[in-house]
Amino acid sequence: MTGKILKRGYFFCSIASVLILSACGLPTYIYLYPPLDFFSPSANRLQIDHDINNYDSTEGANQSFKGYEIYYRAYDNATAAQTDINLLISNASIYSDYPTKFKLYAENTLHFVRLRIKENNSSPLISITNPSIDGISYYVYLNANSDWKLNNGSVDTASLARNIASQDFNSRYSFFSQANYQSGDADYEGANSPGTVYFAFFTIAFGSDSFESVYSDPSIISSPILYSPGLL
Repeated sequence: MTGKILKRGYFFCSIASVLILSACGLPTYIYLYPPLDFFSPSANRLQIDHDINNYDSTEGANQSFKGYEIYYRAYDNATAAQTDINLLISNASIYSDYPTKFKLYAENTLHFVRLRIKENNSSPLISITNPSIDGISYYVYLNANSDWKLNNGSVDTASLARNIASQDFNSRYSFFSQANYQSGDADYEGANSPGTVYFAFFTIAFGSDSFESVYSDPSIISSPILYSPGLL
């Protein structure tokens, strides 16, 4: 993993200080890269292209980089979705190189939530055990009449679900039913049972360093993704 921030290094203190303390210094922190690209190549499909720069050969099997998260919010009109996308883009610039602050802004101010696996809410959404492999892409299929699927380029690896309150999860977790979108839902802005939904998405790399979560700057899809849930 290369980047503008050194990893796990120390800037040593003056010789005089070393005489007093056996060791001192300011540890640097891990730098993660967002995916090479995050976009919608066709209707009802998202694609994430892995950035091999997130692999650090010096870390061996214990990589700090763990994978990628996708955040989303749903709307019943394109204008509201585009407004929030524009705010994501402008604040990504404001918080450049402060990815945790951007993440908190997206969560707490704009109310974006993590796309989750249906069976559990483990992090990251896309877990990458061998980040040294180059040219790998991952896909999210926004199916219209069945669960959304996460795909590793060969097979579906997980069913995906809305990240809403636990009391609602069992009955309204799926994206593909109009009736599941209700005013006041944590991940949705709009009227009940919309015929058309507009999604805003961004993704970030996720890692861990000394038991602390580490994130990359975001990669943001610049236009709303149109989605038509069914009547199921």
